[in-house]
Amino acid sequence: MGSTSLAPRWPEQPLGITSAPVAQPFRDGLLGGASAQPLRFLDFLIYQPVRAVMLHGAGVPVMVPAPERYAVHKLIVAQRRLEDKDGTAKSRKDLTQAAALMRAFVELNMLGNLCDAYVEAFRRGPAWRELITKSLATFSRQDQAEILPKLATELKANDYEPAEFGLGSWLTNSEAE
Repeated sequence: MGSTSLAPRWPEQPLGITSAPVAQPFRDGLLGGASAQPLRFLDFLIYQPVRAVMLHGAGVPVMVPAPERYAVHKLIVAQRRLEDKDGTAKSRKDLTQAAALMRAFVELNMLGNLCDAYVEAFRRGPAWRELITKSLATFSRQDQAEILPKLATELKANDYEPAEFGLGSWLTNSEAE
């Protein structure tokens, strides 16, 4: 899949368009001359979307990525963006969004789904593991301290070994036993 943004009447609300994975950007006269670039890792992001309501008038029902998958996806794409033109600012935004969502899961004590998405992504191979690990290493010390021990504990509670998922050092001594 790929995506592009169109400038609607309301520029503060760009419209995203997705396309199938292709070697060249997708161009279609039906889109008014717009094109879409392939977006990596989209299959992970859009798996098992959730129902939501777009705030417009009486509300518009939409399907959106599950928040836990969105958070992990942001960890992955944040590192990939560093290779792009103007990618540093977008990477920082991605990391901020990932940390905010992950903190919300911690605060709401809803780490089960985040744990599942994290494990799935981590198991997709060494490239995915490296991207996730690098992003977590760039979190602020405060975000690391608030999020990573809780995620490590949740992994342990679900019979995973946190060290296998790059989080072994975040368990306290009592949790490690």
